[in-house]
Amino acid sequence: MQAWGGYAHSPFNVKKDVPLVVGGKKGGKTSNDFIDRPKLFHHIFDDIIKIPVKWIHVQRNPYDNISSFRKAKGDGAIDLYEKHNEGVKWILKNKECITIHLDDLCKNTKEVMRRLCDYYEIPIINKHLNHCRNVVWKKPKITRYNVKWWTEERIERVKKLISENNYMRGYSYEKKYNSIWW
Repeated sequence: MQAWGGYAHSPFNVKKDVPLVVGGKKGGKTSNDFIDRPKLFHHIFDDIIKIPVKWIHVQRNPYDNISSFRKAKGDGAIDLYEKHNEGVKWILKNKECITIHLDDLCKNTKEVMRRLCDYYEIPIINKHLNHCRNVVWKKPKITRYNVKWWTEERIERVKKLISENNYMRGYSYEKKYNSIWW
């Protein structure tokens, strides 16, 4: 079982008393698993765990995600991102899920954490909000300008994908992110 920060990151190897994080450092794998093995996921979460699960979808700028994918997947990076996106759409449609944008989390950490506390119906503790602010990146990594791979055709293809998915709203190839929350 892989673990980062004391959390299990695989629903297939859950140990007792270890909080399960599905995604977190493995978000793309989670999205693929929802597409490739949906019955297994349903079985684990609906039949075995048998507790309500609330999901968090953290949306990063698609151009930066794809630029990071490109290192491993080459010209198939956009195809891979589209496949991951199918998993995200399934989760958003079929599970109780909140979407937050990484840019908002970095820029307005305390406000986003307040939204998450409300979502999980847990008390807001200012000390924890301050700690979150100290450990969250000050700004997201912008990787789209580090690769000389983006053509006008690829940029337009992703722009179309963004326009078709409300949860990606606010993102573009240009540096400026337009928050949908504040």
